[in-house]
Amino acid sequence: MRFKSSIFTLLFLSSSIIIFAQKFEPEDGKCLVFIGQDLEATGGFDDYNNGYTDYFDIPAGVTTYTNLSPNNTSYGHYNKGLDGLKTKANWGAGDSWANLYLQDSTYQNSAIAIGLSFVNHEKNVSKGKLDYLIKDLADWIKSTKRPIFLRIGYEFDGWDWNHYKKNII
Repeated sequence: MRFKSSIFTLLFLSSSIIIFAQKFEPEDGKCLVFIGQDLEATGGFDDYNNGYTDYFDIPAGVTTYTNLSPNNTSYGHYNKGLDGLKTKANWGAGDSWANLYLQDSTYQNSAIAIGLSFVNHEKNVSKGKLDYLIKDLADWIKSTKRPIFLRIGYEFDGWDWNHYKKNII
């Protein structure tokens, strides 16, 4: 019986270590600063040079946005889906363009937090009709070779601006 007890203690200790020592968790008393939500706010570029990075240290991460919303028009432009990753996009709150962070040495060690919208496409996602975009997003994330934090359906409770259906089961 003592042997089983020792194994249980070992398993408990090892799972405690996993629970409390997360991969990207900063040291005690430290935090990771992410800056965003658009290129102007982050700064550090020729065309966007009055943002956080132009006055302070390079952040641990930056925020950007994309969508699973093909064939929609918003703010006067046509969405192909995954706008704001490989192409510049602006939904009314500033320019977003994740690849620009990847191409610039300023942000070479910065993680990226992506807000992924699929407003009005919830059924298409559940039926697999947008799997090609999800696969493209996964391939893009893998190609970055850096930490990516994906915020699926970000601000889902912001019904005034994201208008996800309230009664989805």
